[in-house]
Amino acid sequence: MIEAIARSAPGGVLFHCGAGRDRTGLVALLLPALAGVEADAIAADYDLSAEAVKPLFAALGAEDQGPRIAAALAERGTTTAAAIRDTLDGSTPSGTSSRPGSPAPTSPTSGAGSRDGTRLENDHP
Repeated sequence: MIEAIARSAPGGVLFHCGAGRDRTGLVALLLPALAGVEADAIAADYDLSAEAVKPLFAALGAEDQGPRIAAALAERGTTTAAAIRDTLDGSTPSGTSSRPGSPAPTSPTSGAGSRDGTRLENDHP
């Protein structure tokens, strides 16, 4: 998906899901990283989005997974911001170990060449 967005024609690309915390959330983390946005800014934006999605869950009558996510991160001795930085660095979060049989960590640019990151910066502000 990252490669398809990076190589898309100028004019914008839409990707979406119900809440943006899973696959779409990862894309939303990786795109600004490819465009050169600092990990701390991406983490701050994620926190804003996590707050903004609460009314959506309430309107849908669905449970907001935010508290469960925060508890799981706390059990592992990490935070949302640290997990996002670790994800963008392609590293294993501190205090945890990678699962046996998991693929080796990759960088956010895996599958998209450096020229694709430059295109994201220039073509998709």
